[in-house]
Amino acid sequence: MRKGISLRSGGVLALLALIALLLSAYVPAQKIKSPTLRITKPSEGQTIRAAQVQVQAKVSNFKMNVKAIGQTNESGRGHLNYIVDNVPLVRTAKTSIEIAGLAPGQHKITVELNNNDRSPISPPVQVSVNFNYELPAKPSKLSKDAIVVPSPTPTPPPTPVPTPTPTFSQQRTNVVAFLRQLHQLENNFDDASESANLAQKLADGDSLQQNAALNTLLAQLEGYQRQVSELAVPSGLVELADLKNVELQGVAKLQRLLQEIRSAIQAGNEQQLDLAVTQWAALENDPTVAQAEKLHVDLLAKFNIPDKEVDYRRRQ
Repeated sequence: MRKGISLRSGGVLALLALIALLLSAYVPAQKIKSPTLRITKPSEGQTIRAAQVQVQAKVSNFKMNVKAIGQTNESGRGHLNYIVDNVPLVRTAKTSIEIAGLAPGQHKITVELNNNDRSPISPPVQVSVNFNYELPAKPSKLSKDAIVVPSPTPTPPPTPVPTPTPTFSQQRTNVVAFLRQLHQLENNFDDASESANLAQKLADGDSLQQNAALNTLLAQLEGYQRQVSELAVPSGLVELADLKNVELQGVAKLQRLLQEIRSAIQAGNEQQLDLAVTQWAALENDPTVAQAEKLHVDLLAKFNIPDKEVDYRRRQ
């Protein structure tokens, strides 16, 4: 028993000796401090009135070597990148520089820590300061080390692309296409009114039938107005734009009169109804109708277009 205990004790002692040896060889790892950076000059919001602006930065836990720019990266080593108004100005190991050539107004100085290969270190370390710059009352000589901020290159105005003038043939084709669309819309509106026997219901129906017919006619007229509004007028054809506007003016007059007739029927006001019907009958002599007709005739004459070429029904 005593021998067994001795062996076990020796084993324990040997283990303790091994642990002591390992502990004596252990050197605790030193905590690596992260790089820090701050701008000491100028201060945030400062107004500077001088020929040049001094920028000072304070760097800790980061070694700089301007000669290593472009070489292999080394942990904790690199250089400073000075940026003015988001435009890189200079890469250097100097923590103090002077800049000149600033325009009066608000500016922003940014300084960041970069690796040798000009990339920002990871994680990025960057600080910025905004300040206001004013020109000095009297010009003064710049220091020999002052870095002049390059003037921004003005962006040239875009070169206007000339719009080709359409030929007579192209304009004629555009006029024909537009008038065909307009005539087709007119004919579709007339067909819808006729198929619903709106004219007969307005003339012979009772007040309920007349009111229903007027509501249908107003809805169809609103659809026609929307379709005419959506017609695209080809470039350079002012006469077509005028014709479209006159057509819409005429539709607006029809809508007002139909609404007055409906109101008179609903109210049983015969005097108001007679007046509205008289105005309706006079629409054929309305200046808007005559103006639309003249624009139409002038377009046909100007572009040598036979009436049957644009009339939807005559081409059927």
